[in-house]
Amino acid sequence: MLLGLALTEHCNLRCPHCIRDDGPESPCETFALKRIYVDTRGRVCACCQLSQYGANEVEVVADLHHESLAVAHRKYVTRRRELRAAQAPRGGGDVFDTLPCIQCARVSGKLEWLAAYPSNAWSGAAASPLVAV
Repeated sequence: MLLGLALTEHCNLRCPHCIRDDGPESPCETFALKRIYVDTRGRVCACCQLSQYGANEVEVVADLHHESLAVAHRKYVTRRRELRAAQAPRGGGDVFDTLPCIQCARVSGKLEWLAAYPSNAWSGAAASPLVAV
């Protein structure tokens, strides 16, 4: 596995891992354990898309100013497993189950603000997190 900073341009759902056809989803490089994302504050985060996004910081796994990369990596792998388990499809034809990045944002509690806009098609993504991670 490569370890390093993931310097990415956020894609607003244009990445191949955010778009799904009839086949199984492809995990992003973070979930595939090909990289570890470190944000601009030196914190290891479970997701590059959710870094410094929304009203909580649940994506932060460890602060490299206070913990070694080895310790942070163990926490990162544990958090990734928790997020993956929480992303189990809800069923009932929920279109948001088909968008891996939205699944992650949803279970992380990053989309709850969308509930304030019930007439918007995206309000369905505001479903309560399945678990607190």
